[in-house]
Amino acid sequence: MVFRRLRLAIGVLGVLAAGYLPVYGCSIHGFSEASAPQRFIAPARPHYASAGEPEPTDVHENTDEVRRVVLEIKPDARGDGRLTDLARWAAMERLSAGTTPSTLEVDRTSRRLGITAPFPMLLFVNLEASSWSDDLRRALLAQPRSTRHNQLGVYVDDSGLAVVALAASHVTIEPVPRHLPLGAPLELRAQLAPGWTRPEWLMTGPDGRVRRLNGALSQTLEGLEPGTHQIELLARGPFGLEVAANFPVGVGCEPEVESADLSGILWAPTAEAFLQAANRIRQRAGLAPLQRDATLDRIAASHTADMATAGFFAHESPTRGSTHERMRKAGFPYQRYGENIGRARSSEEIHTLWLRSPGHRANLLDPDFTHIGLGVTTDGSTAPPVIIATQIFGGS
Repeated sequence: MVFRRLRLAIGVLGVLAAGYLPVYGCSIHGFSEASAPQRFIAPARPHYASAGEPEPTDVHENTDEVRRVVLEIKPDARGDGRLTDLARWAAMERLSAGTTPSTLEVDRTSRRLGITAPFPMLLFVNLEASSWSDDLRRALLAQPRSTRHNQLGVYVDDSGLAVVALAASHVTIEPVPRHLPLGAPLELRAQLAPGWTRPEWLMTGPDGRVRRLNGALSQTLEGLEPGTHQIELLARGPFGLEVAANFPVGVGCEPEVESADLSGILWAPTAEAFLQAANRIRQRAGLAPLQRDATLDRIAASHTADMATAGFFAHESPTRGSTHERMRKAGFPYQRYGENIGRARSSEEIHTLWLRSPGHRANLLDPDFTHIGLGVTTDGSTAPPVIIATQIFGGS
């Protein structure tokens, strides 16, 4: 088979960085409805920013011990008051509702707190368990080694529940207002950390269409229409292309984090269900459905299995190389390609987070893609299990 040159004409790679994982030793008992604590409303920040905020000083006596255990495994993590507020919110949700908040609720609250890092991760630990420190170490070591967490928040409740919030931020972003008045320009100013290159800003407008900006780290966007604009910065790091920042900005309104209409889809952790979901999303956008392709299926399934067994979550495999290299070796039969990867507790969460990411959304709604390959598996090594998925798109 003659291999035709692949074109990344519109930069079609994206990554869902950092999963969400409530973990070991987290059973909390003894709370009646009458004694459940008041729900904590996370304080909204007026701006997004990447620099860490000071942490609160009025903390539980066990907070430093929890932080010490985290820093044994994540020595580069620095405290951030916004992540501490996220951890406190998650603890109150767990104690008042009896369940851990969903990935989508965590993402929405993160943006309310002005966090730019994509998809912070939460770990729930019961300090009343004698093995809590070992449980926490195992949970931290079980995270994908490609995710380099460097921001940390810890909250400990009097009940013995501890919540650790971790984020990976590899870009410095000057403060961006969460809400802009009509007619005001949107100023984006960023600087990548050493080892990160090839930045690209993307933006999903109120009409749902993705706009790709130039590669300059400084951007001034004028004449933005009213509504929510989802901003994303992609950059290439040690494990390939990743989402460096993702946040919504409201023009003439408060920003809304998208809650996609995904009703009527069979949510199952299978390739067939993911195909149905992708084509339902495309149908609602007036686009032609994607066709399954056996070659693309093999590429996608192989990468998903590689991520699950090798313990990483990225486009670039430590052993099998980049997306381009994997496709070249497999005899990729199309001229253009795109790849989405996702990791979350449910198929619905993965698709909603993909739609909240302009890069992933652009792949799903690219009219020039005609075929798709899918690899979906459930990783039972975590508690609860997580779904890992790869989509490979092809077109002429």
